[in-house]
Amino acid sequence: MRGALALLLSCVLFAFAHAPAFARDDWVRLGEITVEPGAEQVLLDLSKVHGLSKAVRLDGVAGKVDIERVTVSYANGQAYYHDHAFSLAAPERTRPIDKREEPEARFVDEVEIAFAKGGAKVASRLVVLGLQSEVGAAVKRAAL
Repeated sequence: MRGALALLLSCVLFAFAHAPAFARDDWVRLGEITVEPGAEQVLLDLSKVHGLSKAVRLDGVAGKVDIERVTVSYANGQAYYHDHAFSLAAPERTRPIDKREEPEARFVDEVEIAFAKGGAKVASRLVVLGLQSEVGAAVKRAAL
């Protein structure tokens, strides 16, 4: 009886240890940009960054910005327009933007951020993060 219980327990532990359903997604740094005072918009080119992202988010590293619109452009030609105004101050970060599931993960080519009227008030720094699975993070872009 004890041997059967030990065998059952080891099978269960093995299954959980090797189950891909329990793999965790991580927020990976795709790029960083400095926003100068008075800037009306910034464009971050991520076209050389590897890894398929399921979502993006902005991380306020320094300063504060009033954002009017975030446009995420993908390598497959699709774009997502986040047209909800919000403020972002260090050390805040946004909720996930354009969240997708694994089969729809994509390479992020550009992130364009438009600021509220008058532009950024102070010099600020923003980091763009991508939500990537272990499998998605390992995918490389094709050489051009």
